[in-house]
Amino acid sequence: MKMTKFSLGICIALTFAACSSNRSEESELASADTLNTTAGLVADLPENSDKLVKTADLDFQVKDVYKSSSNIQKNVKNLGGLVMYTDIKTSEMDSKTIPVSNDSLQVISTYKIEAQMTVRVPSENLNDFVQAVALDATLIYSALVNIDDRSIDYLGSTLKQQSRQQILNKELNKDTLRTNDALQLADQQDAIIDGKMNNRRTDLGVRYSTVSLRFYQNSLLRKEIIPNNDLSAYQLPVYRRFVDALGSGFNFFLSIIIGIAHVWPVFIFGAGGWLSYRYIQRIKVKI
Repeated sequence: MKMTKFSLGICIALTFAACSSNRSEESELASADTLNTTAGLVADLPENSDKLVKTADLDFQVKDVYKSSSNIQKNVKNLGGLVMYTDIKTSEMDSKTIPVSNDSLQVISTYKIEAQMTVRVPSENLNDFVQAVALDATLIYSALVNIDDRSIDYLGSTLKQQSRQQILNKELNKDTLRTNDALQLADQQDAIIDGKMNNRRTDLGVRYSTVSLRFYQNSLLRKEIIPNNDLSAYQLPVYRRFVDALGSGFNFFLSIIIGIAHVWPVFIFGAGGWLSYRYIQRIKVKI
């Protein structure tokens, strides 16, 4: 009996050992399949997989902002690039008004002219474009060229997309697919699409370098003659005003004479009354 139990225990132990061995083999096979799949994905990538995104930032001064802006647009077009953004501003800094005559004023103003541009040029022509801009500048405040190596990130994103796509294809080929599973698979598909879009952006950044430009010119001085809007400033010369005053005084005197002529009966009655009063006073004194 003891012998039988001992034999049974040995059989159970051997069975567990066999199961463990089978599971270990399955795990090793799965790991080997995963490594082979990853190796195959890496092997499928192009040899020239360097993803170098170049950007530049320039801050400089020019003689004429409008002329330099036109030159930059021409250079970008000749190099096969594209102007993405242009903003030219003219701001008044100070202004002074000087009277020139009674009806005219001279306005003297100073202006600040500045511009901002964002352009994209083929990466192989970036140095040529930067040199062309530097030749047109009178003073360079800052010039920054940056190279961002995204090769590893791009490789990792590509591998993840391909791996997820393979798993997703297997899941989609199943006959029984519940609604919740379908929604989860749709979310996974969206994540794959987002990864592909990010890679497309990286590819575009590798092909075309983005350059940010800020440039200025010396303050512009402008003189302009404008009409005087103050009506009180419009007056005749002094001699004309003096002659007009004499004429106005004489006309006023004549108006007084004419006014007196209109009321002459009042003076006659007044004089008669005064003479009558004096006569009565003399008679009273004699009495």
